[in-house]
Amino acid sequence: MSVPRHTHRRLIPAATAAEVVGCESVGTFLSEVDAGVWPKPLPLAQIMGQARKRRVWDLVALHARIDELSGIRRRLPLQDLDAEMGIGSHG
Repeated sequence: MSVPRHTHRRLIPAATAAEVVGCESVGTFLSEVDAGVWPKPLPLAQIMGQARKRRVWDLVALHARIDELSGIRRRLPLQDLDAEMGIGSHG
């Protein structure tokens, strides 16, 4: 598997995210996302107040999860990760 050409982007679609984490298919990647192996996509539709879904993954979050799985970096609690990424409640 080759390195994805579009990894210079911060937000990437499922197909590119699957390549980044070494999944052979988008379906496998999405199954692993549902199982909690990989981060969920950013909630852009909710943030933008739109009905349509635009599913993109944060390349930095994927790399952080790979670091965590390999023992390079510890996992942050979800609240800390949300705060670090600037999402969640602000109140």
